[in-house]
Amino acid sequence: MITNTIQGIQKMIGGSLQLNGTAVDQRVAGVSTDSRIIEQDNIYIALTGERVDGHAFIESAHQQGAVLAIIDNEAYATCSMATLLVKDSVQALQDLAKAYRSSLDCQVIGITGSNGKTSTKDILAAGLSYVYNVTKTLGNQNNEIGVPITLLRASRDTDVIVCEMGVENIGDIAFLNPMVQPTMSILTGVGAAHLATLGSLENVARAKLEIMDALPSDGLFVYNGDDSVIANIIKEKQVDKVECVRYGEHEDNQIRLTSFDQNQSTLSFTTNVTSLNFQIETIGKHQALNALAAIACLKKLKISDADIQKGFLNYEPTGMRNEVVTLDRFTILNDSYKSNPESAKAAIDAFQQINGDYRVVILGDMLDLEPDEIMYHKQVGAYLASTAFDELIAYGPLSSAYVEGARQVQPNKVYTVLQDHDAIVEYLQTLKQDSIALLIKGSRGMQLDKVVDKLRGIYE
Repeated sequence: MITNTIQGIQKMIGGSLQLNGTAVDQRVAGVSTDSRIIEQDNIYIALTGERVDGHAFIESAHQQGAVLAIIDNEAYATCSMATLLVKDSVQALQDLAKAYRSSLDCQVIGITGSNGKTSTKDILAAGLSYVYNVTKTLGNQNNEIGVPITLLRASRDTDVIVCEMGVENIGDIAFLNPMVQPTMSILTGVGAAHLATLGSLENVARAKLEIMDALPSDGLFVYNGDDSVIANIIKEKQVDKVECVRYGEHEDNQIRLTSFDQNQSTLSFTTNVTSLNFQIETIGKHQALNALAAIACLKKLKISDADIQKGFLNYEPTGMRNEVVTLDRFTILNDSYKSNPESAKAAIDAFQQINGDYRVVILGDMLDLEPDEIMYHKQVGAYLASTAFDELIAYGPLSSAYVEGARQVQPNKVYTVLQDHDAIVEYLQTLKQDSIALLIKGSRGMQLDKVVDKLRGIYE
């Protein structure tokens, strides 16, 4: 994490310093925007949100161990710890991250994509971990607040930062690039996500492809060569300015998946550029493809196949993504963090490896797909109907379209529409089968992870 003195922080970002009895050479270590998770000697950055004003928690942050507050409200300049008054606290956080990143001598790998960026981040960080000291994005901190926090978590001895970069609008990654200053970047794919703001798949691709714009001449851009939208839109970029590597299953990709196998908990795969049969404790062919993107960067860093596999043993997935949970008679594939048509289909594919005498799929709404959200839900329902399942539980205002799409293909399956989490859990408890495979998938706003939590409360 960033370490400095109070005076040193002022020199990095400017502002009006009021010591309030604190020594100017007081050590600071790390930043936090949440007064509930302050660590000793933290910088507390008071952000003003729509519902909560972080300035109201300055005293609490100090009691937890913070020694400097960065504020943009002069009324809080006099308090129990040193304050640094700036024009805008968010901008100050970003400026601090940019200045700190510029001072670091390390590789930074930026990752974006409609699907798979978080899993690719986790797989890449694991692959690096046997050889290098790695800092990776925690959770889903991939926006204008989360990215600078990630950068500021890196220490002076960090060798590689793996930084997830999110998109909602064109220009979002262009805004993040000067902070991140990536030396390599990955685009995992383009799908029907954030269409409400971006309008088309082509604009999604344009927004994501901004991640290659800040690469140095000796950098590396890795992208999904099986994605036809990327293949079309990348023609708008000057790709000859940086090394580009395509990965996927198509024969014209430089890194290809040459074999794939899996059981209920672990996948194995080979590629055309490596000699080992790699194993990772996760499931789904889409995860093996995510690993190909990671391998492109790992090979650029000259990590041996053996050391890559040793690193893969350290794979730690971010929660609610492709997580296999066993609770009593339920074996659950919990993929409830987010959903769009492509990720829903990938989850359905992965679910085929989950064993159970009775197979239940819970699908919550996929959000931000206007104006064609009904069509996309019907398509996913039809896709589900082409696979092995016994019952579909649909959840959310749009979810009856799943049922409509599936029923047209498989009219004799069991279809249920439920409208609250408790009703889902109560219904699941009424199922009589001794062994039930359960897929839970939906957009974050549907909060289907609460179903998993409620089942844990009952059966753990």
